[in-house]
Amino acid sequence: MVSKIFFILLIILLSLIGFAAYQNPQAVDFTIFRGMTFHVSLTVLVLFAFCLGALIVLVVSIIRDTRRGFRLRKERKAHKQEVEKLTTYSVILERLLWGSVKDIENRIESISKDFREEGRFLRIKAELYKKKGQWNEAYQVISQLRLTQEPPKISTMMEEARLAKAAGMTEKARMVYKEILSINTVYLPALEGIREIMEEEENWEEIIPIQERIIKASSNKAEEKKRLKLYRTKYARQLLQQLEDKGGMKGVELAKSLLKKDPENKSLAVHLGNYYRRTGKVKEALKVWDKAFSKTRDAYFLTLLESFLTDEGKTDDMLKRYAKATRDNPENVAIALHYAQFCLKLDKVEEARKVMEDLPDKAGEYPAVGLLKARILAQEGKKDAAYDACFEVAREEKWLNLPMACQACGASLKGWRDECPNCGEMNTVTYDLS
Repeated sequence: MVSKIFFILLIILLSLIGFAAYQNPQAVDFTIFRGMTFHVSLTVLVLFAFCLGALIVLVVSIIRDTRRGFRLRKERKAHKQEVEKLTTYSVILERLLWGSVKDIENRIESISKDFREEGRFLRIKAELYKKKGQWNEAYQVISQLRLTQEPPKISTMMEEARLAKAAGMTEKARMVYKEILSINTVYLPALEGIREIMEEEENWEEIIPIQERIIKASSNKAEEKKRLKLYRTKYARQLLQQLEDKGGMKGVELAKSLLKKDPENKSLAVHLGNYYRRTGKVKEALKVWDKAFSKTRDAYFLTLLESFLTDEGKTDDMLKRYAKATRDNPENVAIALHYAQFCLKLDKVEEARKVMEDLPDKAGEYPAVGLLKARILAQEGKKDAAYDACFEVAREEKWLNLPMACQACGASLKGWRDECPNCGEMNTVTYDLS
């Protein structure tokens, strides 16, 4: 339709020019350059100028349309290639989830020549290595991807750090995490990544300022404050186990400040008392453990005091402590059993018998109670009765120790621990006599 209109307009224009030439038959001298002059009709000259202009416009239009056609063809080709890439990536991603690794390797090899530097291709290649457990190779691929990004994306750097750690390159992972934090000082995943490394290294001194930064960036501040308290306890415990005076005194100051805020922190009380005992500070050790028992009512502190005072030859002081603890805590079976056992060590059979008679009824369920009764009978010379009592206890599978458990996760333990090996919680292990 457009071409028809164009030709109609062209015919009309040429007719007007022909009519003008008929009405105006004048001629002019047209000089191209010196020595070359043409005597030509004015109308012909005008018609020639018009045709020349139309020709120029036509040529320009053809060039423009040709360029546009090439560009569109190139765009269509690029679009087709992109669709092919996306299809290939989709198939490979699907195979990563459900298919075989060998099939993925073949598909990646088929497109590696064309898309070797493609970011998505490199990510898929890294995922393939991760599937195969080849962490070092996956790390190398992600490092290559990072070099193609300017500036590098934080998500790529995080992946690089995680893969470096998985490949055993802990220092490299730490460096990448620090590089991320130089870009974004409160980027929580990077802070948590460094924290994980320091936890494995038990570097409690450096983890404390990291955890303080995590508290500021985290939405779950209550849980993170709990972890900070845990790290400070572990740091104090670590210092108290050092032989150097400087480290030990620093641990004492930290432990005392933490115990002021949390007097029921059994771990710190145990290790602080042990430090005082190891350094010959008798009064300080007794004071710490006495106070810890008054706050927690945990019989374990009485066993520590018993060991200490027995070594010091102060068994009478320990008997008074046991007697008072039993009166103040009549339902605490663990205290009574330790008291009775201590009496038997000192050959105070009647006192031990009285303690055992005052035990709550539920205490008879525990094998340790039967063993103590057997010891009393044996020391009284009633060997047959003692034998019968021991025979009854021997039927039990677990008869040697009083049961202990973690109050946080319920895990059963053979002995006291300041940190539960199952859930990692501090100060949750105690006698389970419920």
